[in-house]
Amino acid sequence: MHSEELSQSVPSGKISETSVGIAGCAGFIGAHVTRRLLEAGYGVVGVDDFREDLYPATYRRKVIESQRGHPQFTFIEADLVESVPDPLVDVDFVVNLAGLPGQGRSWEIPDRYHAVNTTVAGKLYEAAQVHGVRRFIQASTSSVYGEIADGDESQSIAPCSPYGSSKADGDALLLSLEKSDCPLVILRLYSVYGPGQRDDMGFFRIIEAGLHGEIAPIHDRLGLARDFTYVGDVASAFEVALGPKIPAGIYHISSSMPFALSDVLVTISAALDVPLRTRFIPTPQGLQTRTSGNTTKFRTVTSWRPTTSLKEGIALQVAWQKTL
Repeated sequence: MHSEELSQSVPSGKISETSVGIAGCAGFIGAHVTRRLLEAGYGVVGVDDFREDLYPATYRRKVIESQRGHPQFTFIEADLVESVPDPLVDVDFVVNLAGLPGQGRSWEIPDRYHAVNTTVAGKLYEAAQVHGVRRFIQASTSSVYGEIADGDESQSIAPCSPYGSSKADGDALLLSLEKSDCPLVILRLYSVYGPGQRDDMGFFRIIEAGLHGEIAPIHDRLGLARDFTYVGDVASAFEVALGPKIPAGIYHISSSMPFALSDVLVTISAALDVPLRTRFIPTPQGLQTRTSGNTTKFRTVTSWRPTTSLKEGIALQVAWQKTL
């Protein structure tokens, strides 16, 4: 299963004995997972297509250029809607982080969301089964539960946006295709933030406004409360999910500490060390109003724990955005 290129020595002197295919390796979360697994000594075959359905590909291309010199990293530019490259699934594990995120744009191009978030997931899992992949790890989202996502994995599936529906359909398709010789692990993520966040996301826009003395756009439903999860903790969860003892199943990945929007604004203002000026904008259709993920199931079967507080995570994102 291991190509000659993936079995070279890493700078720390480790030898890669395990290879991982990462779909969506240049995206916000995918880049962090790729970096973490390379640092841990895994060989990584990454695929991304650099499409600009949501935002320009400039930063994603920079991410890949920064990884190209790593002897354990192989990159393939490909649109998985068209085909699945064999090297992506000729590995020990596959992590599917390819997808179109966010509710807003999904109302405009729902067919593309379904193609990427549902159809690609199924094609990738079937290809992984053919190639004898040991485990398939799917990135899902709390958006499958709808406007309120509060509790454990037994919540009802009730998406309230085309994005949430496309991810829910993707999860259902994978479960219908599941085979015991290629166990399926679905990680449902809650409101991920941190360095590398897309520039259309809330934290990024508020921080950017504060850095430039501009007025920050704030959703006009101040009662919003979200379970924000630092991207480094999410990357750690994906690494842990490669471990030998985790059973197939669906797991929540979150901080399990929801914060009100007003508390977030105070925390960002403190990290910037400037008062924020804000203006209200309409809350978009399909936005979740309360999320709080119970992670007991994942914490019971693994050593994973979120370790980054909202204050620490926002400070790290502010420091990163100052470099842009």
